[in-house]
Amino acid sequence: MAFLDNSGDIILDAILTETGRRRMAQGTFKITKFAVGDDEIDYALYDKNNGGGPAYYDLEILQTPIGEAGLQLNYGLLTSLAPDILYMPVTRINELKLGLNSVRSSGGMFYVVDTSGDLSGPGDTTIEQGLSTAAIEYMKGTATPNANYVFLETGLDVAFGQVPLGTQPNQQSYLIANQLVDNTFYCFSDSRFFGGMQGGGGASVFANNGKNHSLKASIRLVNTQRTTITMGLDNYKGARVKAIRNQIYYYGDGNDTEESYSVIGGPRSAAMVVSPVVKSGLSPQYALYGFTNQTGIVAAFNVDYIDTTIYVVGSTTGTTAQIPVRIIRRTV
Repeated sequence: MAFLDNSGDIILDAILTETGRRRMAQGTFKITKFAVGDDEIDYALYDKNNGGGPAYYDLEILQTPIGEAGLQLNYGLLTSLAPDILYMPVTRINELKLGLNSVRSSGGMFYVVDTSGDLSGPGDTTIEQGLSTAAIEYMKGTATPNANYVFLETGLDVAFGQVPLGTQPNQQSYLIANQLVDNTFYCFSDSRFFGGMQGGGGASVFANNGKNHSLKASIRLVNTQRTTITMGLDNYKGARVKAIRNQIYYYGDGNDTEESYSVIGGPRSAAMVVSPVVKSGLSPQYALYGFTNQTGIVAAFNVDYIDTTIYVVGSTTGTTAQIPVRIIRRTV
């Protein structure tokens, strides 16, 4: 729904979800919950230096045209009874070299291999070998406990060393006390390309409480559970991924290591990992949705690839992240 209150009357333009439409057709429709978002608002337009005074600070925002209501809210608003919340958590992809199985992007894409094009002859180069030679990190695309993954963190993204500092007391007061910690995440991927998703298990740890605040981390991958929750994109299916408690802290003792392990500068709330499983029988999809017989990525042979996006959404805060993914195989 969308509205702009500049006339004394508020007119709501609301749309129903698929479930709402079905229940309306069945005669059982009842409004029990609604969602709002501010996707169309560019807060950079707020001009606190406007010479006209406070009445003009938000003038450009108020004059923003209101678009048509849509089911997909990229930035849903959060219901909270706390009137003093100054910071909201964000999600960031951690591409630091942590000594874990986390991968870094190449050319802005996270690579997932499809081995269906590999040849079995002696001396034949596989897609994994080709990517390794090209210094491209990748995920295996299979459901294995030691697979590589994309590592993400959530927290208050202020600059390192700035208030609020990433201490454990600040984690408690800014995040936990205000119920701004996500215990689970929803991971949405295109079901035409992926047959499943792996995430962190309950035994996973991410902390810097070792000797001299060194990293103590262990990520255990498990298969995730599918969820009926949708995000309004055709062909996208959701999976519930368990969060990992983020115990990277600023200690203030002159031996701080937070910047070596974390991409969040302020108090941190959670971490999570994503490792997609490539769907079997993907061969016809490369010509339909991707590119075939491409050169320049792997030196030893041509490749086929499909570019897609995985979306991660916090179940409590609604904080979101987009993971650009490239599924790649050796051209058959």
